[in-house]
Amino acid sequence: MQGEAARITLLVTQTLEQIGIPYAVGGSLASPEDTILSKLEWYRMGGEVSDRQWRDILGVLKTRSGELDLGYLRTWAGELKVADLLERALKEAE
Repeated sequence: MQGEAARITLLVTQTLEQIGIPYAVGGSLASPEDTILSKLEWYRMGGEVSDRQWRDILGVLKTRSGELDLGYLRTWAGELKVADLLERALKEAE
C-alpha cells in the first residue's frame, strides 16, 4: 500500500509540473493563492509577455472566485512587488 501511495504522489507531482502548477516542498499542493502569486512572479520575471502564465492566473481567479483569501493575496502581492499585476488580473477576471 505504501508503494502505491508513493507511485500516485509521483504521478500527481509530474502531472502538475507538466501543466505548470507548482508543487510545494513537503509534498502538499500549493494553495490557489500561492499558485496565483507564483505565476504573477513568473509573469513579471518573464517581461509580462507570457500568455500562458496570464491565462493560468485568470483561470485560477475565475474558478476559485469567492473562495480566495484576497487579504492574503494582496498582502503577499505587495511583498513580492506584483500588487499592480494582481489588481489588473482581479479586474480582468470579473
